[in-house]
Amino acid sequence: MGIAGAALGTTLAGTLGTLLSLMHFLGSKSQLKFSRVSFNGLFLKDAMINGSSEMVNELSAGVITFLFNWIIIRSMGEPGVAAVSALFLINFMFIGLLLGSSMGFAPIISFYHGSKEGEKKNEIIKRSLILMVLMSLMLFFIFRSCGELIVRIFVKEGENYGVILKQAIRFFSFAYLFNGFNIFTSNYFTALNMGKTSALIALFRSLIGIIAGLILLPPLFGELGIWLAVPFGEAISFILSLTLFVNNIRKDSASFSEREKIILSA
Repeated sequence: MGIAGAALGTTLAGTLGTLLSLMHFLGSKSQLKFSRVSFNGLFLKDAMINGSSEMVNELSAGVITFLFNWIIIRSMGEPGVAAVSALFLINFMFIGLLLGSSMGFAPIISFYHGSKEGEKKNEIIKRSLILMVLMSLMLFFIFRSCGELIVRIFVKEGENYGVILKQAIRFFSFAYLFNGFNIFTSNYFTALNMGKTSALIALFRSLIGIIAGLILLPPLFGELGIWLAVPFGEAISFILSLTLFVNNIRKDSASFSEREKIILSA
């Protein structure tokens, strides 16, 4: 069916996902139920601000894709564009594991944060971080060790962009050393209702850092610099994410200790 089949598959995937979700939430075993709500502009505004990091990610994806295609068509031609398209598709499949896991942790962290159960919240944060780091390392080693196999899956024999894609995967893989933590911290701050901080991390990892990499690295490393732009952006974002995360944990720990003193003195 060609392109029509791809469009149909995309539509069916979204439709089936929605239907399966409805079957669960409309069932008798679901603890969450649909109900009538009244419009609350202030609540909607807060929700939009808190979810701004997701908006930043989606908007940045289009900009970055355009920039990559524009730069690569000038330096590598059509084979390079085909390679980067395949690379982004592969990355979309792999990074979904990190995004899905992080979004699953966020509501639990948010619940314990709201109920002021600091010990349980910290335990969830610890377990979540360990899992995210392990998954990031796993994806890094898969990219590094299985690059040729991945190319065979996505590239037909005889296609001239296979060599470019193999090289791209090899260098792009370094992004997975950092993006697990970056994705987690962005969702972590969303869970704490710190939407602006979350959006700042998302802006650096999905737009500013990558653009900086595309400007600085190709003049130094040639075509390899293009494939290193995303890892470069993730590395810069990692420094920012780590700084913000550590500062917030310290502040949160100090606040929790102060509350304990007040409770004990009472």
